[in-house]
Amino acid sequence: MTMDLQAAGGYGGGFPGGRYGGSPAPGYSYEGNEAFMAPPLMAPPRPVNFHTRSLGLLVMLPVLVFVAISLCYCWVYHEKPAVIWSVTAFCLCLSMLFMVARQKNGAPRFWFNVGFLVLLATVAANVGGQWNFHRHFFMYWAYEGQREYSNVSPKEPALSHLDGGKLIFTDDARVDAAASVGLLEGEDRLCVAPIVVASSDSSSWRAAHAAAGRSSIEYWAAGVNCCGDGDGRTFTCDDIRNKQAHAGLVFLDYGPRRKLLETFVKAAKEAGTTHGMEPAQDAMFVMWVADPDDAQHWYWHAGTSFLAGGTIVYLAFSIVIGVMMHFGPADRGGKQKLGSRIL
Repeated sequence: MTMDLQAAGGYGGGFPGGRYGGSPAPGYSYEGNEAFMAPPLMAPPRPVNFHTRSLGLLVMLPVLVFVAISLCYCWVYHEKPAVIWSVTAFCLCLSMLFMVARQKNGAPRFWFNVGFLVLLATVAANVGGQWNFHRHFFMYWAYEGQREYSNVSPKEPALSHLDGGKLIFTDDARVDAAASVGLLEGEDRLCVAPIVVASSDSSSWRAAHAAAGRSSIEYWAAGVNCCGDGDGRTFTCDDIRNKQAHAGLVFLDYGPRRKLLETFVKAAKEAGTTHGMEPAQDAMFVMWVADPDDAQHWYWHAGTSFLAGGTIVYLAFSIVIGVMMHFGPADRGGKQKLGSRIL
């Protein structure tokens, strides 16, 4: 009996074609009259440079989206806002395509994770970009579109310079800090002081000004939280202490700082009550600076610094969340990592 079994090829070979009853014996597959051992089930091989590709998509793609949208707010939004909305719509559609991409049964949700991170980057870039634009870049680009006037005398009507963004006054122009007034508005104190023709005695200048029948001041230096309650010695707005300063960056009547003008006018009228120097009907309020171009470029430097800092922070965040998704807990019952297959 033993010899018969051995001649037949062992216990498995004792059944025709390796079959047990009407079905192939365990471990065998049957085609025609031949039997062969079926290969064992194995997981598909990982792609070449698997970790690099997975982390590159999880980390760098959202960062690129964040940077692209943020740069559009810096350089394009002031002229062509439709561009930023088009880029935003494209990124949102891209994220949705990733998130609804069909995945194989049992496969990790890699593309869903990529889409979610792209969506998060799009939202973050728009929130930060809007704040940065209205806080910094709006003012920079607004002054780019305004005229610059030089050799402006404090005696000239402000009406003739209403389209100006930068005023360079004559060398004899000075800020009469002794006639300054600070008006409390909420938590901020808004400060104004008249810009006058220099004299050895500011009180005598005001007396001569009143004697000439002129009671209105055309130009005012202004600032926020840089003075006391009517004490001229505490008026420290911008470059007031710089003897070489005789220029002004105009407070524009539109944009995020428009509301300041209303309070500046109130403060100037208070100065008129206190010192007898009423603001002209079209009075202009300026930041008293040594170089208006440098004052304008401050907004550019502040905006780009915010952009650089925001990009570094978002890159760090993206690295952390990307690594967590790539090497994090297994998905689908613990069988595979979240980033275990890309394609």
